[in-house]
Amino acid sequence: MWKALLKKQFTELLVFYFPKAKPGKKRDGVMIVLFALLFLFILISLGGTFYAAADMLASSMLPRLGWLYFALLGALSVLSGVLGGVFSTYAGLYLAKDNDLLLSLPIPPRRILIVRMIAVYAAGLTYSAVVWIPAVIRWLVSGVGSGLFPLLLTFVNALLVLVLSCLLGWGVAAISSRLRNKNVITVILSLLFLAVYFLATSRMNLLMQTLTEKADSMAAALREKVWPLYQMGQAAAGRGLSMLIWCCLVLALFLITWALLSRSFLRIATANRGAKKAVYRAGRSRASDMDAALLRKELKRFLGSPVYMMNCGIGLIFMVVLAVAALVKAGSVRETMDLFLASAPPYLPPLLPAMGAMTVSLLAAMCPITAPSVSLEGRSLWVLQSLPVPGEAALKAKERLHLLLVLPPALLCSLLLALVLRADLLSCLLMLAVTALFVMASGALGLAANLKKPNLTWTSEIVPVKQGLPVLIALFGSWALAVASAGLCAAVGIRLDARLGMLAEALLPALLLVLLKRWLKNKGSRIFENL
Repeated sequence: MWKALLKKQFTELLVFYFPKAKPGKKRDGVMIVLFALLFLFILISLGGTFYAAADMLASSMLPRLGWLYFALLGALSVLSGVLGGVFSTYAGLYLAKDNDLLLSLPIPPRRILIVRMIAVYAAGLTYSAVVWIPAVIRWLVSGVGSGLFPLLLTFVNALLVLVLSCLLGWGVAAISSRLRNKNVITVILSLLFLAVYFLATSRMNLLMQTLTEKADSMAAALREKVWPLYQMGQAAAGRGLSMLIWCCLVLALFLITWALLSRSFLRIATANRGAKKAVYRAGRSRASDMDAALLRKELKRFLGSPVYMMNCGIGLIFMVVLAVAALVKAGSVRETMDLFLASAPPYLPPLLPAMGAMTVSLLAAMCPITAPSVSLEGRSLWVLQSLPVPGEAALKAKERLHLLLVLPPALLCSLLLALVLRADLLSCLLMLAVTALFVMASGALGLAANLKKPNLTWTSEIVPVKQGLPVLIALFGSWALAVASAGLCAAVGIRLDARLGMLAEALLPALLLVLLKRWLKNKGSRIFENL
């Protein structure tokens, strides 16, 4: 039983690498290797960033304040692990789609909880190690001490990440189970976490500089007021007694957390107190046409899933932020632009509208709303297929949702950027045209990718939304399209004219849109009807 449960849990965790688009068919071995290399590249890139931060601290703290070096980076690694896993914990530990199925089997709830906590531990270990391992490598490079205790603390600190993630996820689940608009609350909390994360990363260099300048005063404050963090730093620096104290402290916190969760897991996993009972009231029913009904269905699915909204709608927030910044900071942006253009080549100023269109396109590409839309139908796809609805109409509704949500902020952002860049009327219209064509092409690309690689057997929406191959294809494919279009614009604009270059910039998305529309209308609709 243990083996089957663990295999199921880690299969869900690694489904991004080993999906089964159809029963009995696994991803090709070459694709598995490529995705593993991509994942490794992302880890190395993030690790390089945190190694640079560790190097800044090490230059002023090693070897004199080695414990402070580890205390600060250890706190950062724990924070990274918690931020990376708390909402996955909330969705995967308490509100997993297979809760009812597993709880209906002769499996003790505590066993289900243990298996899911092991998966949360593995995820937290990955997130925290991205910060901690570069710190350990920098410690070893300096030759100050041994790496045994720091390496052991990689796994001990991940247990603390598990504790904090489970407690925060438990709190979110307990609160949301009593709320009607739990999806809105989840999205708001997620946005707050993202705001804190981006604020911290944007000021990383300033923060590291402040820490290095005030190392002595900070060491005294931590030693007196944050005793556990002091012990963790001393343990990593090689003090055996502190290592024992820290391990016992983390273990005690884990046992307390386990006691709390084991008593409340069944109650939270089966709670449905937030749903209001439907009360029938007699009245007239309003008839609507098929297209409006399908679009309303897609919109309800998007607004009803925090995972879907956060992962496929984050670009909407960035476009709104850019639009507001363009209005508020227009004067300073123009001053900086004038200083830059004073020494720039003469062909560059006319190409600024094209660069603005590319910027908006890159942000719009971060909204792959259509990419998981077919997979999110899941096992209820038969309901839509059983209705007298053509496959083409169902696919058009998914595209219309993408346009409804992405096109207005993208056009607004392009228009405001055109005003900031002081573009003439024709260049402004070309910017809007390029943006509109790109949004339509990226939506069609995501839908086509999902039709070719659907996943209808998921147990958590995280799988098709965050770990699906179509989302990856739509995101990176759209980015490649935006960069290639801008490159073609530059090639034509430098040699001929900037406006002709922008016409060339619109050529690639327009051509891709025509091809994908034709494919979706014919073969794509048949694929959808036969899924």
